[in-house]
Amino acid sequence: MPTIHVRDLARFIKRVSEQKPETPYIFAVDKTVDRRSRSIIEGISKGMGSGEIEFNENIKKTPLFSLKKVSYNEARNEQAEWTTALQANIKVKPSSLVVKQDEEGKEEDLEFEWHCKDGLSTNIAKVAQEYCDVNNLKPIKIYINGPPLSGKTTIAKDLAKKYNIMHISLADVMRQIASASSGDWLREEADEFLKTHPKEEFPREILCEGYKRVLKQNACMYRGYVLDGFPRSYSEAKALFYTTPRKPKKKPVVEEKKEGDDASPELEEKAPDNEEEGQKPKVKYEKEIYPQSFIMLNCNEELILHRFEKSSQKIAPQSLVKQLEIYNMLNMIDTCSLEESGVTVWNFFQEKKDEILATEVKKDIENPELNEAIRLYVERNGRPYNFLETESKVHTARLQGIAQKEEKKRENEDNMNIQSEEEQEKHRKDRESKNKLRWKEICEHEESVKEAQQVSARYS
Repeated sequence: MPTIHVRDLARFIKRVSEQKPETPYIFAVDKTVDRRSRSIIEGISKGMGSGEIEFNENIKKTPLFSLKKVSYNEARNEQAEWTTALQANIKVKPSSLVVKQDEEGKEEDLEFEWHCKDGLSTNIAKVAQEYCDVNNLKPIKIYINGPPLSGKTTIAKDLAKKYNIMHISLADVMRQIASASSGDWLREEADEFLKTHPKEEFPREILCEGYKRVLKQNACMYRGYVLDGFPRSYSEAKALFYTTPRKPKKKPVVEEKKEGDDASPELEEKAPDNEEEGQKPKVKYEKEIYPQSFIMLNCNEELILHRFEKSSQKIAPQSLVKQLEIYNMLNMIDTCSLEESGVTVWNFFQEKKDEILATEVKKDIENPELNEAIRLYVERNGRPYNFLETESKVHTARLQGIAQKEEKKRENEDNMNIQSEEEQEKHRKDRESKNKLRWKEICEHEESVKEAQQVSARYS
């Protein structure tokens, strides 16, 4: 499948207009190594999607034109043309305007300013960024933290659902570490740690590396994320958002055995050639995974204990007390220096001049005021757009929702009126029935009185 970036095509056309080609046929293609359609689709999926593709061997039987109102024969002909073009084996090379061959048949590049010389798969990150810039797509990256049972996970999930972004928790990081390949240093160190400390939490280096890999996935990079409860301290934030290159392992060197020496050769460790003595490794700032919004939840212990009593989760009281102690310890400023863990994670973000939303959780039920405050803070620079619906669609949906609520309210009022009328009718019938019964009793009493009077008149 021949490919070329539109900028390279425009430059190619400009060169054709400036230089008259020697041949009547000109091929404007890039220098993609593997031009198979499957390879290109895999590159797009790895660069912008999940990295997985589905290969359909029965593509000719797939109803590709089912949405068009055409006859079966027309759809079959169009489908045949489409699949034939996609399966065509076209091998072409860039024309001599940009590439020429020497006497030995080797290709030699001419002076041509390529934008994506090696094709779409190799330059997918550049093409994806261009697409985001043109369509004003910006990821929504949120960090939220608070004491246990403060509701941070519930709010994080609601934000992830509202903005169509990923909710990143410790469970996602554990899956990322477990899915690392067997030769990966992260997997090796994690397995080694679990052998000696099976019931303990991973050390900071392993945890931060796992979080980095999750945050660098395409879904987080292009849509965004809600980072739930991590980093928890200043040192963890520094380790997560700054990367220090790992020192390569020293290679063992075998000393040559001298003549007459029966001893076995000793192994010495030799430092890598590129590691200079006394030179500090260059620290990299991970700007692409750094959050944009920072939400700090404060919750008093009385409300936390009240939620603990009502919680359906099976949490031991000792575990809750320990979690509270750890959280309070990590979020209390003491006299430690900035390099130590005594300074809070919020100091790390304040040093970078980030705007933090610190809010108090005061209710044990849904708090629309808190949700609205968080929404206004996240959208403080305008409503972000990361494949979400446009503002006009959101406004239309909001009006439709209000209309539906009003309609439902009117229906409820009508039902109440109907019920009220039915109750009034029932009450009226009951009253009439009681009146009739009472009237009958009165009549019977009068008859009995008359009979009694007649009897007494005879004996007198």
